[in-house]
Amino acid sequence: MGYTSGNKDTANLDSSRRTYNIPLWDKIEELWTAKEVPFLVFTSKLSKISTEDPKPTKLVHKSGWADRRFFAAGAGTWSSQANGATTDNLAVELTVAGSDNVGFLIPGLVLRIKTTGGDTVALIDTVDSQTQIDLTSISSSPNAIADGDQIQVIGTAFARGADKATATYDTTTSEYSYTTILKTVVDVTGTLRATGTFGMNEYKRLMEDKRAEHLTDRERNLLFGERAATTVGSNTVYSGYGMVSYIEANSSNSNIFTPAYNSYSFDDFVDDMEDWYTKGGNQASTEKLMLCGRSPISFYSKIGDGKLWGDVTVNVQSGTNEWGIDVTTVKHPHGTNHLVHEPLFRGNSTYAFYKDYMLGVDMKNVILSPLESDGYSRDMHLVKNLQTTYDKIIHQYLTEEALLPFLSETHALFKFA
Repeated sequence: MGYTSGNKDTANLDSSRRTYNIPLWDKIEELWTAKEVPFLVFTSKLSKISTEDPKPTKLVHKSGWADRRFFAAGAGTWSSQANGATTDNLAVELTVAGSDNVGFLIPGLVLRIKTTGGDTVALIDTVDSQTQIDLTSISSSPNAIADGDQIQVIGTAFARGADKATATYDTTTSEYSYTTILKTVVDVTGTLRATGTFGMNEYKRLMEDKRAEHLTDRERNLLFGERAATTVGSNTVYSGYGMVSYIEANSSNSNIFTPAYNSYSFDDFVDDMEDWYTKGGNQASTEKLMLCGRSPISFYSKIGDGKLWGDVTVNVQSGTNEWGIDVTTVKHPHGTNHLVHEPLFRGNSTYAFYKDYMLGVDMKNVILSPLESDGYSRDMHLVKNLQTTYDKIIHQYLTEEALLPFLSETHALFKFA
């Protein structure tokens, strides 16, 4: 039988007889739970519309007449310092250093040009192309034009009895994504299914755990997914946009900011907000959902009386709750930012990755689209009994959905450093 001298302690107790003070009905404490998917929650509540097509598409029209700004792409000198002076073959572009067509230029447009010597007003008399124009000065003392000078259309003016103006038009474009198929499997033997364990039945625990895993995979896909149709062997795998990749893929129109924690002033903040909120035109909401890593959340928690920017007019409200998610509201002169911690923007000092990201989403201009038609839905559901042998149980959580963001100007990505 075997004997050991000395005192007998719990360390000597046969492990098969120990209960570890775990009641049979107790559950295992999970590190990660399904509630940690804030973007999925907000899109499901505010922006969910089913699609019948696995390539959901949104028609978009960005009116050229709404914001007629462009830039000089080269220098221009005037024939004289007088009203009626001319400058020919002035190179222009829609964005600074963009070399892109302006698109809306016609004879008769009146321009205000911001030069180093002061504003100059001029009339377009000839459009050589949408990247080159001839001007006549309306100002009595026009200033020389330099590469990069800002130009704003301020009106039109035509000669009395002149012929009709030149017609212009712009086109309707489309933004699209693909539905992504996500799968998470629960695979257990019949023996495990029938085995009693401490910390709840293992089959039931796995069912809950895999549900949480599937929800987290959906959240990850909505944030980081890349839109692509990729050949894998003899198959094509479709993946749709996530918000981060969408903003980065449309960086010429969207807003990407890189503020520094130690020098980001209130003036910088207001300037960024003005640029972002203005860029979206009247299709931009004045309220934005801000998904934040831990570090940006900490930064904004320091705003208030006696704290960061304590002497300025920023209204911060902490601790409000939407659908079980804590929200910090930051009101500023141009609108309202609703800050929510995004657990997938995570990292540490050695593996930073997304921890300093703050994603600004205009919920008015994003759609979560599960594939659905003829009464059949591919929204998240559990497909049961996929096993091919009697002595196993295989279930699968399955979702086919697309995130369809549009009007990239209304969204933003902040990469703090």
